[in-house]
Amino acid sequence: MADQSQDTVIARRFQATSIALTVVAVVLLVSQGTDIRPSLEDVGMRYYRGILAVSLMFLLGHLVIRRGLDMRHGSAQQGLTWYQSYFSPVRLADILCALFAVVVTISCFTVYKTNVVGSDGYGYDALFIAWDRWIFAGRDAWEVSHGILPSAQVTRWIDFLYHPTFIGLLISYIICVVFLARPALRYTFMLSYLASFVFLGMVMAAQLHSAGPIFDGVIFGDGEGFAPLMARLEEQDVEAGPFVFLLGKEYLLRVYDAGISAAAGGISAMPSMHVVLASLCAIGLWHVSAILGALATLYAIAIWFGSVHLGWHYFVDGLIGLAGLAIIWLVCARLMGLYARPQVMRATT
Repeated sequence: MADQSQDTVIARRFQATSIALTVVAVVLLVSQGTDIRPSLEDVGMRYYRGILAVSLMFLLGHLVIRRGLDMRHGSAQQGLTWYQSYFSPVRLADILCALFAVVVTISCFTVYKTNVVGSDGYGYDALFIAWDRWIFAGRDAWEVSHGILPSAQVTRWIDFLYHPTFIGLLISYIICVVFLARPALRYTFMLSYLASFVFLGMVMAAQLHSAGPIFDGVIFGDGEGFAPLMARLEEQDVEAGPFVFLLGKEYLLRVYDAGISAAAGGISAMPSMHVVLASLCAIGLWHVSAILGALATLYAIAIWFGSVHLGWHYFVDGLIGLAGLAIIWLVCARLMGLYARPQVMRATT
């Protein structure tokens, strides 16, 4: 009973915090003073339909498997009682708050990224280029990555791995919504996911506005700094393409030039949300299994490597993103009691 009571307290705390983060995302957006409602409704409906469809699929699958296992092991709960327990008021509130929060937060992030980030220009690329060159002894990070893995076929595989990251990690969030085990860990992951979009993808991106190497000469700079990188990538595209990232670049520029909000739109390099979300998944999986954690860590490293290799990001975009994620995870973990020591009741004499 004590464990159930504690789980209920943590669940209520998660629900309140997820809604609070959603409110912050909305306030950040509407405080810009522009009429964003049409854009938010359009983008929001696109995310809503996709996320709802995937969530229902996972929820139905989990329900069928869970029901089958309970019946196989002779669960004491039967019929309607079992379904009432599965869809308890706390669980229903968890599902509704988590899905509402992710749809609204990601929608606000997308509209904010396309309408606010870089609206007054991208002024920090030169600084981040300098930081990268200081770290790599006068060289750009892409020169190091292409020196290590120069093959066009390798670039093709990096391109293949890099771009579905957001979809895969959104599914990770939905899995946390649907599953029942390890509530403190699931809540910590979901809150960290939401908070990363709000405080890193919106607040930090707006304050440290940069476009990334791939947009040198198009949005910032004279095009000379990263001309060798683009020439190399275009040659590799002819040899082993077509590469998704070149199509992605064209799409982002069309959205940027049209001044509209669109799903997956917006140009922002700092911080790298690909690296942040892949690393978040790795942190979460280390709490589940050392093997899964190690595999997810390798994937996160590959995403960081790919973000530089394909010209989307500077090396420091991932570095600063990881620092921000570490703070967010620790705050959310403390709030959800992830690392709290179990209280031991002492017998009285």
